[in-house]
Amino acid sequence: MAIVVKDRVQETSTTTGTGTLTLGGAVSGFQTFSSAIGNGNYTYYSIVNGAEWEVGYGLVTAGQLSRDNVWESSNSGALVNFSAGTKNVFCTYPAEKAVIQDQNGKVGIGTNTPTYQLEVYGSEPTSRIYIDNTGYAGMLQIANPSNSMLIGKDRDGSSGWYGNAGQYIIACNGAFPLDFYTNGTKRMSLTSAGGVSFGTSGTAYGTSGQVLKSNGNAAPTWGDAGASFNYSVAGTPAYNTNPSTANVSWLNTTTGEIWMCTSNATNSNVWKLIGYTSTISASTVFDIFGDSSAVALYQFTSGNGTDTGGSYSMTTNTFSSGTGIAGTCASGSGSYMKNGNSMNNNKVVSVSAWVNVSDTGNNWVWSSGKQSNGTCKRGLRISSLGIDAGTYCQEYNAGASTTGAGSITSGTWTNITISKDKIYKDGVLVFTMSSYTAPSSDTYGFYIGANGAYDYGYITSETYGQPMNGLIDQIRVFNRELTSTEVAQLYAEGGV
Repeated sequence: MAIVVKDRVQETSTTTGTGTLTLGGAVSGFQTFSSAIGNGNYTYYSIVNGAEWEVGYGLVTAGQLSRDNVWESSNSGALVNFSAGTKNVFCTYPAEKAVIQDQNGKVGIGTNTPTYQLEVYGSEPTSRIYIDNTGYAGMLQIANPSNSMLIGKDRDGSSGWYGNAGQYIIACNGAFPLDFYTNGTKRMSLTSAGGVSFGTSGTAYGTSGQVLKSNGNAAPTWGDAGASFNYSVAGTPAYNTNPSTANVSWLNTTTGEIWMCTSNATNSNVWKLIGYTSTISASTVFDIFGDSSAVALYQFTSGNGTDTGGSYSMTTNTFSSGTGIAGTCASGSGSYMKNGNSMNNNKVVSVSAWVNVSDTGNNWVWSSGKQSNGTCKRGLRISSLGIDAGTYCQEYNAGASTTGAGSITSGTWTNITISKDKIYKDGVLVFTMSSYTAPSSDTYGFYIGANGAYDYGYITSETYGQPMNGLIDQIRVFNRELTSTEVAQLYAEGGV
């Protein structure tokens, strides 16, 4: 149903009150509403009965006209309760719906006081300008006598300078740059020749064959593929901030990039990216989050418990190990690794480990500190119930811990991260404890592959047993709670 306005449409009516009018036929020399407007369409109307009058819009049906909305009337803009008598009813063009051109030549749609040359006023979505390009073209053209800019959809591409048939385009046919601004500042520019620049200068468009490159600290610049880049000292590769000579190489162990320092000029080093290696991953980086939260990293790449960070290396106690794994411990054998009571237990806030259990008995993956009536330890155990982890205090585990937080399949590698009161399995949160008991500040040691020390008064042991029966790899220790994003990153890096 559309709004339809036609000329020379007028009928009479004797309807009284505020309801729908019954139309009495066309006045001589005029058309009826049904024949001109069409039944089922809306139109603008005016009704006059002596001093009574009304302007609004309504729906045309056979011999009738509804009065759906009133803009102006003799009843202060409300529906008029028409009295008896013959009324003239005619199609009109109300001022409220008129497109206004003011005395300054400005045009307003939805406003009588336009500020700009063309102003469309209204609430979303009525203030949109819609161009229907069905079966043809829809273009907004901004032009002067010699140049034009088009935004929209091309019809058939016949003009040549603004695209092919059916393409949506932003185009101009003059030898001028197309500039993009944000917050009042030019950010990018395209020349008529196809060059591109970034930043405010608008001059560096590059030459044929060049590519855009960036050091990650500033806007990209043009250069030849494989060419050297000039970095400030703050932006040079971390392990060779100030090389004493040129031709020093650097391997980015996070991205696998291989760089060569080609110049060691004062306060400025020129590094050239010369290739990549596929054998390096983030798993070799000790302080993986770059905030000094890493306490220890055990990778077992040489069949021992060396801490990659260098502070808390393990001593091996009858531990069968191999490249890339902590080893295989026979259940009940008492085999484990310990760092010699050197790691303060209160540093063990988050621990990530890759585990592959051979069975679902009481497999202690790691533990830290001593469980007693005066101290609490942290730990992770895999049992038939699933993941058992938390802080253990006194004889009967009075600290915050949980049992059966997630099922574990024997013979399958699984990443388990304990971060303060949260347990993650393969990067996904599976349990949050109801409370958190911080570990005690003691140095009873960090154990891998066994339950750690305990003291209940009547019985004391350096290791409680329940050794790990399976494989362990890539154990990371942190002194703070990890975010869910960081836990997902640890899972993504792998380690097996």
